[in-house]
Amino acid sequence: MTLAVGSHFRRHGIGRALLLEVERWCAIHGIPDIRLHSSDARAEAHLFYEACGFRRAGSRFKKSL
Repeated sequence: MTLAVGSHFRRHGIGRALLLEVERWCAIHGIPDIRLHSSDARAEAHLFYEACGFRRAGSRFKKSL
């Protein structure tokens, strides 16, 4: 339900690797979309999600697999 990387470990590919594993798991289980919620205050996280292929859908991000 929650995915986070500690500030000392960011920018080392850990978050991207975690999201790729979530995508893999969803594909195996026939789940076509990933939706995530992120506070408006987390602008840096939003840039990260967009760089990972998520698109903004209102105040949420969504990625179709």
